[in-house]
Amino acid sequence: MAAVIAILIGLPILTALVYDITRLFGSDEPRRPPLARLRGRSAALEAAELRLVGLRRHHRLDAGAYQQA
Repeated sequence: MAAVIAILIGLPILTALVYDITRLFGSDEPRRPPLARLRGRSAALEAAELRLVGLRRHHRLDAGAYQQA
């Protein structure tokens, strides 16, 4: 019985741990759009460009992907 209780408690903790690790290493993309989108399309385009430039400068985006975006 103690093993069943330990599994029922440990399984959600292990699931949360795996989820957090995959979110940490999975993507640099935020889930929510930047707040600049509330100010209008031109501000959103500027924010997206700044984000792409930051990714390019930190070598997280290659030249081909930068040109496609």
